[in-house]
Amino acid sequence: MRTMRVLLLSLIILGLLPWVAQAEPQLGGVAKHQAFLDLGTDLRLMCVAAHPDDEDGATLAMYRKKYGYKTFAVLATRGEGGQNEIGPELYEELAVLRTHETANASKITGAELHFLNLPEFGYSKSREETYALWGREVALERMVRKIRELRPDVIITHHAPQGAHGHHQAIGDTLQKAFDLSADPKVFPEHLAEGLQPWQPARLYLRSFSGSGGEGVRIDFSELDPVRGYSYAQIAAQALREHKTQGMGFFIDRFLTSRSRASYGLVKESDGGVQGAGPVEPPGGTLFEGLSDRVSAETRRTSAKGLTGRLEPEDLRELSELLGSKGVSSSSANRAMIAINELRLTARIKDTEVSPGQTVAISVEAIDYGEIDAKNASFSVRLSPWFPAVAAKPVKKSFSADGFATAEFKVTVPENQPRTVPHAEFVFAPHFLEPQITIIADIDMGDGHSVRLEAPILLEVMPAVSIEFVGAPYLIRAGADTSFVPNMLVTNHTPSANAVTVRVESATGLSLDTDAFEVTFAAEGDQKIVPVPVSIARGLESGDYHLSAAVQGTDYRTESVLRVVDVTVPKNKNVGVIFSYDDTFVNTLER
Repeated sequence: MRTMRVLLLSLIILGLLPWVAQAEPQLGGVAKHQAFLDLGTDLRLMCVAAHPDDEDGATLAMYRKKYGYKTFAVLATRGEGGQNEIGPELYEELAVLRTHETANASKITGAELHFLNLPEFGYSKSREETYALWGREVALERMVRKIRELRPDVIITHHAPQGAHGHHQAIGDTLQKAFDLSADPKVFPEHLAEGLQPWQPARLYLRSFSGSGGEGVRIDFSELDPVRGYSYAQIAAQALREHKTQGMGFFIDRFLTSRSRASYGLVKESDGGVQGAGPVEPPGGTLFEGLSDRVSAETRRTSAKGLTGRLEPEDLRELSELLGSKGVSSSSANRAMIAINELRLTARIKDTEVSPGQTVAISVEAIDYGEIDAKNASFSVRLSPWFPAVAAKPVKKSFSADGFATAEFKVTVPENQPRTVPHAEFVFAPHFLEPQITIIADIDMGDGHSVRLEAPILLEVMPAVSIEFVGAPYLIRAGADTSFVPNMLVTNHTPSANAVTVRVESATGLSLDTDAFEVTFAAEGDQKIVPVPVSIARGLESGDYHLSAAVQGTDYRTESVLRVVDVTVPKNKNVGVIFSYDDTFVNTLER
């Protein structure tokens, strides 16, 4: 097993990417501009694609950053069946890398990222071949569920039910069916029992790459975003750079060296479009032309004033009233007030790699970067439903004269909390990389309203002790090798000294000198190498023979393979190898 290498890979990635920290909002002019764009509309655009990097990044960036529409990137797979241009990781390990890459790309385009978690198994020639592994009904249920969950007004894709990759065909076919079925309460009624409601999107568009476009909507991504100073094509190119495992140089160059356009043809349209307060008036030719919005005319006027910087006191009172409402504008009004008042909430945790039963301390700081008019902050802890810890009691703190309010919470990880590391083992699990803890700060602004800030925290739940069989799988030559000594690397993840018993079991044909090993640790992160002498029976047939190791008193268990091979190695032969990023073949030859 490659348990420890995968575990270390997961921790390295965590060190490189800001998953553990809260998603801190931007402050300043860009943040205010985006917040008031968001306030003026509740229209939603969903892009559906088969694999990471298939999403229409430029379209998502334009509609998010130019119009303020809520945008979603929904991907069928996590890309584990593809190639890796930067290292040897494949399959589930590659899925972890591509998940992080796509998340980083989505932060650039502004789209909210979602996965259907359908398996990626390399190139497929037809949708029928794909459905044979996905399950036609499984794919349809997940697509309908996501439409009902996200409630898009317009859906775009560049996947048709025929032609190209089989995964693309299957997604194009599934999406067209889901467009019609998501509004029918008789379809997947279990969704309604879970709290989801039927939803009918207004339009479904298919992107054309032929350049003809017909009577479809044509979009020019070379247009400059005047606030950020980049064209939408350049923003999309920045997002593509995050897909490092896929070698996106050709597409990035195309975005940056030519006038980038897209054409979308209308595939489906529902009767009546979207019901709302009144028609929006985007520029002609957009995907949303003529649709209705759910934002009131008064709120749109406040949005327009905010974009021009001419807010009056009565406009701020309008925003304050929206903060207390349960309407669709309340969250947008909250973001606008955060941007206006230049507020930020940070939550830091010293040890993000925890083991069950461990208590962690969270330091919290609310900051008023603008004119210091924040009075006090009511801090509280919200726990995710799958993290049944004991919530710390809320506390109320006053802001200092220089605009700071601080608090500290302690949270104990439940004893039976499932592990989240190594990531490759849990990449398809529910709530993968979703934070278990959210710190909430309700900021009293002193004028009769409060603004809510949230800071999510992701804990990586480790086993108390982990084990890696170093260098596995092991190759044993049939008839030649009668003994072997694999090494176990045993690591302590508890926050103090520790002592455990590791028990090893072997398959028939393998025998152990001893099956119990006492291991002691001085501190968290302490590691010990434990040799495990194995005797190999004569006449053992070719095949895989398993060794397993478990930490006594816990449910932690890992496994390794001794592969007996009947091979003749010729003498005096020289082998030449051209090296790439993957040294698996060289290691196998050496063994």
